[in-house]
Amino acid sequence: MRSGCGDGNGCCDSTARRPSPPCDHPPARRPSRQTAAILTALARKGTDRSHGYDLCRTLDLKAGTVYPILIRLAERDLVETSWESDPPRGRPARHLYRLTTTGAELARTLPTPAPAHDGTPAPSPTRLAPGTT
Repeated sequence: MRSGCGDGNGCCDSTARRPSPPCDHPPARRPSRQTAAILTALARKGTDRSHGYDLCRTLDLKAGTVYPILIRLAERDLVETSWESDPPRGRPARHLYRLTTTGAELARTLPTPAPAHDGTPAPSPTRLAPGTT
């Protein structure tokens, strides 16, 4: 059996009952750790929308990392975007993001992220005294 390309369209899905013709695009790559974190954070929000700054704070990622990823995800129809409809006075409207159905399906396939660091220091390695082996 042939392995699926992973684009989510089922064009060369290995679980299909009938073989499909090979696709003309390369296999999908595994998302980066940062992309997976953004997809997972948006998936946790469900149908609620998030703004980029909130994702930066929540994930402890820089804006220069988050916004290019959000743009790529939107270009690939994994995230839908909209402008905040009624921003508070004195603040510009924010761009809001949420997963599309395809984005939510991709987020469900991602491995569960490792637990966050709890702030306790890692145990220090045991050091030998000078002159001992």
